[in-house]
Amino acid sequence: MELIKFDREELEEIFERAGKTLFSESKILWLKYDKAFLCQNSLDILNLVKNSAIVYCIWISDGSHPIPIYVGHSSSKLARQRITNHFIKKDPRTGSQLEKIITAVIDGNKVGLTFLKIEPDYMRKPMEEWLISKHREKLDWNIHGRNNLI
Repeated sequence: MELIKFDREELEEIFERAGKTLFSESKILWLKYDKAFLCQNSLDILNLVKNSAIVYCIWISDGSHPIPIYVGHSSSKLARQRITNHFIKKDPRTGSQLEKIITAVIDGNKVGLTFLKIEPDYMRKPMEEWLISKHREKLDWNIHGRNNLI
């Protein structure tokens, strides 16, 4: 059997740079909800992710310091639907965070999103897994990342 090795230092350097951008508070797109939990700026945000493979981070803020709470990924074909499932309307077949987001908004918190467009598409999953493993202590909603070690 042949061993195929990737340059770990090079990959992790790319993932580190990506993480700095993904976890940058200055990049957060805050969603604006009305009292009926209708998102007022959803089309703007959905159009930004449309047709792009993404790794994304959901943020919660009580008005002070924003906290990254969940990291996920989506293919280019499903990115718009995946973000819709998290922030607007959930398909019952998905594991979206919509219920937690509704609770956060009802409790008076703001919710936001940062994301990275990923090329090639197949690198989104390894990047997501690495970021969750590296930042699992602060990603309270990423239950599956709690057991992974880098």
